[in-house]
Amino acid sequence: MRININYILDSETQKRCLKTNKIFCEKFADSGIDFSKGCRPHMTLLMGEIDEKDYDFVIETVKNMQFSAVGRSFEVTKPYTKNAYIFVDAVDAEPFILDCDSILKQLGDKIQPHRFLISNGTSSPHISLGFSKNASLDAFANSIEPLSAVDLVGVTVSKTGKNGTCLVEKEEDKQCEKK
Repeated sequence: MRININYILDSETQKRCLKTNKIFCEKFADSGIDFSKGCRPHMTLLMGEIDEKDYDFVIETVKNMQFSAVGRSFEVTKPYTKNAYIFVDAVDAEPFILDCDSILKQLGDKIQPHRFLISNGTSSPHISLGFSKNASLDAFANSIEPLSAVDLVGVTVSKTGKNGTCLVEKEEDKQCEKK
């Protein structure tokens, strides 16, 4: 089972991401990220594969951890495109690297991390705003009003859908939220 351990965004950032994604989905019919269809905006900490029997262990581990980035405000980049995605990255990656290393240490062999990883520099702490294989996204990315800062208010574990989306299927997906 693929999971996404991710940061919960403050309500204002959530609203802005939802609005941007709605416009994106109206403009690009093939959108692979649609927040109106059971997924939600988030900032990714770690994606990976786990055995389904370890899901409760992962949730309990995350629930009992302290995270460097939670409760802080982060400057973010202006929206940009990469590999058919529109992203916004946190400018200061250090707290995220510490959090990623810590969760990897705590989970040990219970998770097989995705090849794109904050800890080894192959990924950045990011918010995905849209995905489309069949369109040039640069003009749309440039039209998005940049976020001034993002506050991270918690961490949760979500089952992961297509294109890295965090699925909000059941109430249990929220059980490890830390606010």
